Amino acid sequence: MKRQDLWLGSLLAVAGFFGACTNVVEDEFQNNKYPLELTAEKSGMTFTRGIGEKTEWNGGESVSLYDGFSQKLYEVSQSGEMSAKNNDPLYWYTTTEEETLFAWYPSSETLLTEWAVAADQTTDEAYQNSDFLYAYEKMKFRSERKLKFRHGTVKLIINVKGDGDTVSEEDLNGVVFTVNAVTKGTMTEGKLQSVAGAGTTVMKPYLLNAREGYAYSFQLLTIPQDMSGKLFFKVVLKDGRTFGHTPGNGEGILEGGHQYTYNVGVGKPGLKVTIEKDSVSWDGDDEEVEGTDKE
Repeated sequence: MKRQDLWLGSLLAVAGFFGACTNVVEDEFQNNKYPLELTAEKSGMTFTRGIGEKTEWNGGESVSLYDGFSQKLYEVSQSGEMSAKNNDPLYWYTTTEEETLFAWYPSSETLLTEWAVAADQTTDEAYQNSDFLYAYEKMKFRSERKLKFRHGTVKLIINVKGDGDTVSEEDLNGVVFTVNAVTKGTMTEGKLQSVAGAGTTVMKPYLLNAREGYAYSFQLLTIPQDMSGKLFFKVVLKDGRTFGHTPGNGEGILEGGHQYTYNVGVGKPGLKVTIEKDSVSWDGDDEEVEGTDKE
C-alpha cells in the first residue's frame, strides 16, 4: 500500500521558535513584517477512504499552527489556499536559525499534547472523531517550506472467517469481536505514542461489509503502541467458545499513520492470523502467527 501524504506548502515570514529561544539576527524580524502565508498542496493520504478518514481538504477546515511560543488558527480553502483567521498570522523570527512548526487538524484552542480514541467505535461519528492529522517540521526561512500532514493514529482492518471444520460460518453468526489496546497517547516531539505504563482497554470496532471470502470485516483506529506479548484481539462465538490472539515478540508493533490488515481464521488449534504485507511497509512474505484457543 503506498503511503499518501497531505502537504502544506508555505511562503513564510516572521515567527517564533519551538521549545527554546534563539538570537534574533535581523532586528526587522522583531517587528512582525513578514506574515506566514500558506498554501495547501493536496496529494493522497496513507489510508484508503473508508468511512471518513481525512484524505483531502474540502474547504473551510480550521488548522492549528504552533511555533513554540504562539498558536494561531488558519483556514484551508478547497483550492488549498491558507489564510490566518481573524487576520492574526504567525511570523518568522529570523532568516538564519532553524525553527520547528507543529500543526494539527482538527484544530483546538489549546496546544495538542495528547490524543484519545473512542473505545467504542461502532458508529461513524465515534470512528471519525478518533482520527487526526498532524505535521511537525523543522525548517529555515529560505528552505522549502512545506508541512507534511500525517495520520496520527493506527488503522486496523480485521477480516474473520471460520476454518470450515471446527468453526463453520453458522458458528460465527452473532460473533463478538473485540480489540485490546491503549486508547490514550501523548504528543512528544511531534510524534503520537501511547502513555507509558497505561493499561489496555477493551475496544469495539466498526463493522464493515464483509470482505469476499470472510464472514465479518472490522475496522478500528487506535494509538501507536506495541502489543507484542499481550492479548491483542478476542473472538467469542455464540456457543461460548473463545479464541484470542497474542502477537509474538516484535510482531505487535503498531506505527502511527499505517494501516494493518489482519486475516483471521477461527478454529482448532487456535486462531490463524495473517498480516497482509501490502497493508504496511512490509518486507518479505506475509507473516502468519498461531494464536491460542482459549476455550
